[in-house]
Amino acid sequence: MQVSPRLTDTPFGSLPVLNYGDDEVAQSMTIARFLAKKAKLAGKDDLEQAQADMIVDYISDLTTDVIKVIMAKTPEEKNQLGETFFKTTLPNFLKTSEALLKKRGGKHFAGSDVSFLLTNKFLFTRQL
Repeated sequence: MQVSPRLTDTPFGSLPVLNYGDDEVAQSMTIARFLAKKAKLAGKDDLEQAQADMIVDYISDLTTDVIKVIMAKTPEEKNQLGETFFKTTLPNFLKTSEALLKKRGGKHFAGSDVSFLLTNKFLFTRQL
């Protein structure tokens, strides 16, 4: 496995790209899910995989909202987006995430084993 050296050689003109055998896999979350399945960290059955994917995608949605704040074109827009994020978006994310976690027993969002979901949650919280 290695990263393609030139962006023009990648499927979408961007990184990351995983070279796997004679083929390529692009997009970070696709690569993460693929490798999680190969390492048996994607969940023990289809339901656990879907539950993990659901939370990872929810975190991805929140990350998109963070990027909108960071990439705002004016200080006024940044302040407005930041205020909405911290007063509405983030509290709603935490509230709904906590409710789901409690519904599933309070310890795991998906299953009871280590999964790629844990890595994704760690990386996201580290960005905050």
